[in-house]
Amino acid sequence: MNSKCITKNTVIGLEGGEFLLHPEAEAIMEWFMNNHPFKLESIDEFVPDELKSETTSLGYLQLLPGVHGTDGFFMAKFRRK
Repeated sequence: MNSKCITKNTVIGLEGGEFLLHPEAEAIMEWFMNNHPFKLESIDEFVPDELKSETTSLGYLQLLPGVHGTDGFFMAKFRRK
């Protein structure tokens, strides 16, 4: 996988619909879409029904320890425009 550096501490692979995984990804996601020809794509087919929400249909999911009983986690699916 060829990766593209989008911040000093984050690397994302962008061939064929890979996922962005990073604890500060929501701000990075917004910056990335404002600066590159990519759009979000729904991740509903990849998440269990109990985690589906408005954000998963938009293309991203954030899990929070106090809400979901997991470590903090964020994922987003991008597709080149």
